[in-house]
Amino acid sequence: MDWSKAKERYKIAEETLFTQNVRKLPDFDGEAVKISDCYPGIWMEHSYDPLVLATLYREFSKVPENQAEMFFKHQREDGQLPAFFHYGTGSLTIGYGQIQECVSFAKLGYMVYEMNRDRDFLVKLYESS
Repeated sequence: MDWSKAKERYKIAEETLFTQNVRKLPDFDGEAVKISDCYPGIWMEHSYDPLVLATLYREFSKVPENQAEMFFKHQREDGQLPAFFHYGTGSLTIGYGQIQECVSFAKLGYMVYEMNRDRDFLVKLYESS
């Protein structure tokens, strides 16, 4: 294997992640992980992605909290959390339909708390569950 080529590809992937996928999104103050331009938005089923990012790159440790905050902010009165935030048309669409999760949102939230030890975040997580 040509390690110099592999390192070059890794750097390109890392730069793309930092400049195109981790971004400030409309209708929200903090940064989040946008999956891709083909899959434009924030999806509950991808709530693990910012946690992995923050585990690998500690400078992004607030991103998983920010992303969870988006879901808390738009939780309905009856307790339902959004399934997604879609930015494909340039404006925000919030969907409350089907929610797919590989790991429960509450479990991911607790893992975020364990990373940052932000008690206010833990309280919001508990109240939203």
